[in-house]
Amino acid sequence: MSGFATLQEEVIGTGLCTDCGTCAAVCPNNVITMNYETEEPELTGKCTTRCQLCYDVCPGKDISLPELNRVAFGREPNAGENLLGVAQAFLRGYAIDPEVRNAGAAGGMISALLIYALEKGIIDTAVVTGMSTQQPWRVAPKIATSREEIIANAQSRYAIVPTNSIIKEALASGGRKLGAVGLPCHVHGLRKIQAAGRPKQVNNAVKFIIGLFCASNTNYR
Repeated sequence: MSGFATLQEEVIGTGLCTDCGTCAAVCPNNVITMNYETEEPELTGKCTTRCQLCYDVCPGKDISLPELNRVAFGREPNAGENLLGVAQAFLRGYAIDPEVRNAGAAGGMISALLIYALEKGIIDTAVVTGMSTQQPWRVAPKIATSREEIIANAQSRYAIVPTNSIIKEALASGGRKLGAVGLPCHVHGLRKIQAAGRPKQVNNAVKFIIGLFCASNTNYR
């Protein structure tokens, strides 16, 4: 059975798909696309039976928090970190740039961090969410390579969106150092890519991850 067939049987067909877009980001044959009507991945070409990558990195399949902690932080939480996880410090703040702060939903901190990372050369491309150009009532994955684009895609958007699916486009557009912003499902997918060490192009490109809180989500309807 192909990787996508297994994904369909065990994840999509059982309602465990989060529409994170990770499977589309890693498919070596580029035959997995995200269907914006069903909010699920679909196969658009031939899938090799020897490849299981989409299934292996799917956060809907399973999540090993001990493993992902080791991948992300080099260790598991100690006794004092069981509640909130591995952390160097707990800080609060806001963007000191008035334009960035006013554009943001709650102080503009995420936008400020992305702009800083971009200007310092930590990243050259940010993977974020914004509103679809073709269908402006929908939330869509976006690529931002400038301060202006980051500000244009600021604000919170409470809708299901396959953010990780745009990573291939970011790489094809010349991105080599990506900063990604995502909900837990998106971050879990990226960390599972890092745990697997493949695809190498994606694994090597993701330099900066900002995770957001999530309790539930809704579709555009």
